[in-house]
Amino acid sequence: MPKNVGKILKEGMLGGVAAYSSVVAVLAFLNALQGRSVLNTAAAMGAVLFYGADASTQFVVGPAPVLAYNGVHLVGSLAVGLIAAVQIYESEHHRFFWYFSLMILIAATVYSVTVFGVFGVEIGRVLDWPEVLLGTAAWVGSMTGYFWWLHRGLIRRMREDTELEL
Repeated sequence: MPKNVGKILKEGMLGGVAAYSSVVAVLAFLNALQGRSVLNTAAAMGAVLFYGADASTQFVVGPAPVLAYNGVHLVGSLAVGLIAAVQIYESEHHRFFWYFSLMILIAATVYSVTVFGVFGVEIGRVLDWPEVLLGTAAWVGSMTGYFWWLHRGLIRRMREDTELEL
């Protein structure tokens, strides 16, 4: 077990909340811009995910589908935030681990676009592809930005280590 488990958990949780919050804000803004309830997307996704409803016609913006979908979305974001925090911890202690972390970030981005695209656009007909791309960009960008800001000296230290080896 790493010595800094509490720090890793805190950073992971905050990174997950930052990512989750940014997607909620983006989708709420897009819903409002289109004249819908700010909770429309969450209600539709929750209806499709939990009730199998045809989201384009059979859902109500109510607490059950909104809370259910947001719960799943939050838990997923927290899990990815924790994984990212562990990867950063490992990268700080094993400098070349960042290659693996970068590949995980790229894979998570591709899988997010794919899963939400297939589920939200193709199956549920709740989202459009631009919404999926904007939401995923906000999610990945906010979490990456949070960790980048928190560990801003890591890149410099890795560069210094590389220059010393050359």
